[in-house]
Amino acid sequence: MSFSVQIFEPAVYSLVHFVPYLLLALYPIRHDLRFSKKVTILVIILSSM
Repeated sequence: MSFSVQIFEPAVYSLVHFVPYLLLALYPIRHDLRFSKKVTILVIILSSM
């Protein structure tokens, strides 16, 4: 198995299981976020890496 597949597979697996919980957590407060949507998305992307 190549090195890129060893990194790519767990990353995709983690994101597939992380995104639904993230959506469920943010959906009720989607209009009352502290920061703009762009900043919130950036923070989510950076924290998921």
